[in-house]
Amino acid sequence: MALGLLCWAVAGALHAQAFCVGELAVGGDSATATLDPATAPLQAEADRSEIDIATRAGFLDGRVRVTQGWRALQAERVEFAAESGRILLAGGVRISEPGLLLSGESAAVDADSGTLSLQNAAYQFQQFQRGPQGHGARPIRGQSRGQSRGQAAQISRSPSSGILIETATYSSCPAQRELWRLRAAEIAIDEQTGRARARHVRLEAGGVPVFYAPYFQFVVDDRRASGLLYPSIGRSSDDGFSYRQPLYLNLAANRDLTLTPHLNARRGSGIEAEYRALSTQSYHRLAGSFFPQDRLNRAQPDDRWVAALAQRGQWGAWSARVDFARLSDAEVLTDWDSAALTADSRLSPHQPFLTQHAALVLDLGRWQFTAAVSDHQTLVNAGAEPYRERPRIDARAHYDLGRQTTLDLFGEWVDFARSGDAPSAPDLQASDASAVVAQSGQRSRAQLLAHWQPALDWGHFIPAAGVSYLGYRLDALRPGVDDRPDLLAAELSLDAGLQFGRRTTLFGRAGVQTLEPRIFYLRRDADGQAGHPQFDSALATDRLDALFARNLWVGGDRLDDGSRLSLGIWSRFRDSTGRERLQVGIGQTYFLTGHAPAAPARSTQRNRSPLFGEVAWQPLESLALRSRLAWDARRANLDRARLQLDYRATESDNFLSLAYERDHAPDMTDAQIEQFDLRGHWALNERWRLSVRWQEDAHRRRSLERLVGLGYRGCCWNLGVAWRDELRRTGRGGAVRSDRGLLLRLELVGLGGLGTAIDEWLAP
Repeated sequence: MALGLLCWAVAGALHAQAFCVGELAVGGDSATATLDPATAPLQAEADRSEIDIATRAGFLDGRVRVTQGWRALQAERVEFAAESGRILLAGGVRISEPGLLLSGESAAVDADSGTLSLQNAAYQFQQFQRGPQGHGARPIRGQSRGQSRGQAAQISRSPSSGILIETATYSSCPAQRELWRLRAAEIAIDEQTGRARARHVRLEAGGVPVFYAPYFQFVVDDRRASGLLYPSIGRSSDDGFSYRQPLYLNLAANRDLTLTPHLNARRGSGIEAEYRALSTQSYHRLAGSFFPQDRLNRAQPDDRWVAALAQRGQWGAWSARVDFARLSDAEVLTDWDSAALTADSRLSPHQPFLTQHAALVLDLGRWQFTAAVSDHQTLVNAGAEPYRERPRIDARAHYDLGRQTTLDLFGEWVDFARSGDAPSAPDLQASDASAVVAQSGQRSRAQLLAHWQPALDWGHFIPAAGVSYLGYRLDALRPGVDDRPDLLAAELSLDAGLQFGRRTTLFGRAGVQTLEPRIFYLRRDADGQAGHPQFDSALATDRLDALFARNLWVGGDRLDDGSRLSLGIWSRFRDSTGRERLQVGIGQTYFLTGHAPAAPARSTQRNRSPLFGEVAWQPLESLALRSRLAWDARRANLDRARLQLDYRATESDNFLSLAYERDHAPDMTDAQIEQFDLRGHWALNERWRLSVRWQEDAHRRRSLERLVGLGYRGCCWNLGVAWRDELRRTGRGGAVRSDRGLLLRLELVGLGGLGTAIDEWLAP
């Protein structure tokens, strides 16, 4: 009975929900130190003990240590009595469990309620125990998992109210270097949520008060929780002082909302919102920004806004996807720092418009059906606008006919429409001057293609045959133009390649080197497309692998006409682990009949494509070189080139990336590109890190963006400061101007901070 009383009493002291299982074991056992207290045996040791069986009272005296699983209690003396339910601890009291250590001169426990109080106490805690986060979890950004500590006149803990610290201090700095400290009349910590609420708070830096608040909330670990995130503070030559303060609302385990008020000294104010929800079947993201009365840019609408919607869903054989992004004007993203658009919705030199797209897909295995609608918002070159698709319906099927033969079927119907007089978007330029300009119309496509692909050890051999149909019903044509053009084209193709291999040593590594020649021949009779419109078609990206595609066009308005032969050869080296260390490839297409698709636009008949080459080399685990180029031997001109050298340290987060890009194709004289891009960050020592970003337009001899940042990471505080100079566009196709600013970030580890992480500025 006495042993049971001791078990009941000490278990109550350790935690109200704990209970004893099995007999009391005398002496500690490290084998049970990782067990759950709910199922672990209670173990106790002391220099001497005394228990009165009649009164069910007693004491443990002299170096008392009681453990149950991963909970432990230490004191010089423990007194307990069953009638009162009180347990008194005195002399060097320490109560610990993973992530939490409480200590004090004396303590009292009410075993019935499980309430514990310590006098003249100190505490240390890290991350509390917790269950898995819900779907769509977003950790509080920047919250470190470091150790926090403090002192208090009294610390109490109960199952209902958590931990209450009275006349408290709080800091994540080590005791010998307490650079900052929080003082509060009381701090209440909810162990279930990891949140802390403090009253009458004073922040001290180096012992000097620098901030006071009657009420303050913060988190003690990195769990999702409602509250203020790090604000962003900056100053630039255009906007002056700017401030953003995100408020994060954890609505549920799978839903959250972030509200971000904006304050700009010269422009005014605005607000941004982002809602996210995730379930086992779908994901939703709705975001937007609203900026009324922009005082600086009077040329734009009074109310400026950004709207974005992303949705993904999967319900059995059905799936849905929605991507919507729209702006009030072309300059709102330049003038206001809005995060409403996701990275893939943002503008780029190759996609100067935003897309609104929705699709519904039915996947029946062999057959797949898709219905979609799409629209665009052009933000540069006001005279050009892509066509809307209202809707696009297609069906695809794949049949295995046996004997290594397959049959692919494809059918599509699209209704196109647009406003304005431009034939197409800037990057969808017609290659034929006689192409029809239609304001709207419908296009029908169908294709049947049969392949034979035997399984070969030495390479591949894939002959194919098929037939394609292309037809239109057009509106708003020039007089005398056929409004019902169509085309039926048959095709034959052969894709064949060999693979040779040998064991060798390259760059001091043993491995296997391969030599892989490849040939691709296509014959298609698709003459008479000059009178067809170009709703959505453009030449494919000039890359080596594009030479071996069945069509040199993307979109559905053009088919390669005539015969072409593509030749290529690759060599790869794989080390003994199977990792590819080197890949070199070169190839070219010869147009046996007809000409290169871009020849009319360049006013020169060409019977061959540029010579394309690609290299990917990884001599070290941390070093990689990638390059590709397009060389026009007839004109001795390097049309396109890209070279990128990446260094990423294997034992740290140091990285450095240098890229060079050139595009001097003669039909793109208004958009010639020659740029250098350098970015990275490097640890100078254990505390200091340097960050750089430099983007140079060599063709126009100007810097697009320059950034130099210096970051300090201390034991309990972090600081980042950066200078940034970037070009900003003043309007649709308008002039650019330089905007310079100083950016600052300060973080008190375990408490919070302000500013924007420099790493975010380095993102491509």
